[in-house]
Amino acid sequence: AIKVAPKLESTTADTAAVDADSQAYLPHGFEDRMRNKGSGLIIWGWAPQLLILSHQSVGAFITHCGWNSTLESITLGVPLITWPMSGDQHFNSMQVVEQFGIGVQFCQQRDGIPDEERVSEVVRLLLTEAEGKKMRKHAEKLKEMASKAVREGGSSKTNCK
Repeated sequence: AIKVAPKLESTTADTAAVDADSQAYLPHGFEDRMRNKGSGLIIWGWAPQLLILSHQSVGAFITHCGWNSTLESITLGVPLITWPMSGDQHFNSMQVVEQFGIGVQFCQQRDGIPDEERVSEVVRLLLTEAEGKKMRKHAEKLKEMASKAVREGGSSKTNCK
């Protein structure tokens, strides 16, 4: 994600970057520019992902599509920008994009890095275009379904007895 930081900087979207050990990899002055622009939040070290994802201002989540992050996003109604790296992440990304219809994939190849144009395109699609609005609505619907499933008498509770 650090290699995407300068590309996110060029979008008009508010961004949050979270990484424990990557300060040295950010472009010089990146943190100050984001702070001065009033559109960036950088959290160094551990970040409360559920708290962040549940905030009403979060419009999308860039993720490698690990199963926990994917489920957290679904249960909180947050569309995903997927960037799978290995293992089941590719399958999870495919489900998010093709089956669930709540995300867009950054790159196809494992070691791919999206260029500035692709970053802008994906952010714009999810946050401002009709297709993104449809994904956000569908993400809300999946959130409601997930909530019902784990309530007393819900399918998740019933199937686990």
